[in-house]
Amino acid sequence: KLRDLEQITGTLFLFSSLDLDEFPWRMEKTELAGELGSLVSGLKDEYAARGLAISLLVENKNELWVCIDPHQTRNVLINILENSVKYKTKERGKMEIAISRNNASAIISMTDDGPGVPEESLARLFELFYRVDSSRGEAVKGNGLGLAIAARVIHSFGGTIHTKNHPSGGLSIIVELPLADDIGSA
Repeated sequence: KLRDLEQITGTLFLFSSLDLDEFPWRMEKTELAGELGSLVSGLKDEYAARGLAISLLVENKNELWVCIDPHQTRNVLINILENSVKYKTKERGKMEIAISRNNASAIISMTDDGPGVPEESLARLFELFYRVDSSRGEAVKGNGLGLAIAARVIHSFGGTIHTKNHPSGGLSIIVELPLADDIGSA
């Protein structure tokens, strides 16, 4: 219980720092597919052992440069993966991460094959302390901070994040980041 309390306290401190714009960012101009490819490669075995197969699909073969804090980007990805592990309804779940381009933005779509979320809850998933346990699994640990922090991080990068239910089932989290060429180099 003490470890859980320490984690919650640390997470609240992080959220507070983000909310007050007092977080020490380490922004870097980063090639997105390479960065996410490295992250997925480093996390793939760990999550496979926990019942979540991760795949990465790069739809745009041209390099997509964005200005991000790589460490916080890793934390956002891990938070989303952790949610997929917690809420999967099958013994072996899937997470597809797709990278594409839309005009002056890089798009990261992360789609799992879990139960999805009621339509009326989709817009609220990034609110502080909001949880939809009844639709995404019952005996779930969590504090409703992870996606709120993920949204703050993505907004700090000048991006947007939203959710939608995937037509074949599961939840998609879509991140849109401005291309670095359009915001100047870091």
